Amino acid sequence: MSSGNGNDLHTEEDKRSLLGLVEQMIAQAMADGADASQIHVADQIGISATARNRDLEKVEFDRARSFGVRVYVGQSKGVTSTSDTSEAAIQEAIRRAIDIAKYTEPDPYGGLADEDRLATSFPNLDVYHPQPLNADELIERAIAVDVAAMDHSSELIPSDGSAAHAGSTISVLGNSLGFLQSSASTHYALYGEAIAQDSQGNKQVEGWSSSHCDPSELDPPDSVGVVAADRALSRLHPQSIKTGKYPVLFDSSTSRSLFSALISAISGDMLYLKESYLYDSLGKQVATKELTLTEYPFLENAVGSSAYDRDGVATSEKSFIKDGVVESYALRTYTGRRLGMPSTGNAGRLCNLTVESKKTSYRDLIKATGNGIMVTQLKGAGANILTGDYSTGIAGYWIENGEVAFPIENVTIAGKLPEIFNQIIGFGDDIDTRRSIRTGSTLIESMTVAAD
Repeated sequence: MSSGNGNDLHTEEDKRSLLGLVEQMIAQAMADGADASQIHVADQIGISATARNRDLEKVEFDRARSFGVRVYVGQSKGVTSTSDTSEAAIQEAIRRAIDIAKYTEPDPYGGLADEDRLATSFPNLDVYHPQPLNADELIERAIAVDVAAMDHSSELIPSDGSAAHAGSTISVLGNSLGFLQSSASTHYALYGEAIAQDSQGNKQVEGWSSSHCDPSELDPPDSVGVVAADRALSRLHPQSIKTGKYPVLFDSSTSRSLFSALISAISGDMLYLKESYLYDSLGKQVATKELTLTEYPFLENAVGSSAYDRDGVATSEKSFIKDGVVESYALRTYTGRRLGMPSTGNAGRLCNLTVESKKTSYRDLIKATGNGIMVTQLKGAGANILTGDYSTGIAGYWIENGEVAFPIENVTIAGKLPEIFNQIIGFGDDIDTRRSIRTGSTLIESMTVAAD
């Protein structure tokens, strides 16, 4: 895609060129003295338009290519990267990686992925939807989002801007075991920001977005702007609450952080270092029996889909947590070897991790909260994976008698992760599919809530 009009994103020629380049780089690394090598290249094209105060603010066009080089000399590893695409820079990156490996201590757990774990099947996952979307159309959409937000209420003032984006990425991964594969994906997004201001000059900032690999799946621009405006308006006039223990309802956007923490606690990097409260938890109950976390790498038209991980290992459908019990760790090649287990195909990513449970409507979850809080923003560190402590600042709403009563801020919630995951009493049907962790709202029976 160009900054002009009517051009596609990446072409088939781009893909062929990158495949050939990676193949040449692997051959060069081996010729220069590496015993094994892996090359990753990512080529990105993107164009964004930003609007502010009902008018165009800027248009940006980006074209970036990055190279990651990993080589092994014996069991010693050397890693370099470069964004300089010249032939001399690429050759220098390979030479430097080999030099680094020669002066690095051997690691018996290192090396490329086991050959029998490499992906051999590459289904069409329908994540590449190139369109001749041009700068003029993006400008129109960005302005439409901003106008819809600004015109929604007299209490709204100019924000830092709304935006529309279109982009394409081609990635190629290859290694000296013969693995060589490319993947292409597109990304389209609309974002709206709104600032609401009351008569005393107090301000609240909120935003909303719609994103997808298929542009036809985006929400209309005016809808994105109105939702951002409504969220900002609803945050005006926050009130104080008393410190105590209350039910806590995480909305769909903040619920992701909970399940991300749970997966981090059973990830290989934390486990082999013994820095997780869930060390040696395989086969043990760690959450409510109502919770199952399953990975679906082959969902079509989904942002988290992939046939292989960053080691080239085949992905697979699997449950990490089933009925509250740890059924699988999340492992890459290296961490699997450290733990004496095979890679699970999770080097660098989760593939559509889905919270599976009996679902309740969002409205019924609010009602079930009774007197408690709804979390819509997280402000702080959150989970300590080593100790299992959880503490973060939040903004959201006070729920009274099962109804949203008023906004709150400057509130901290705290608890222990084992207790939090065992005290989940409701899962919402408001599933957010825009991220690689797919979950709805989550209701925790009780957490400590500290207020000013």
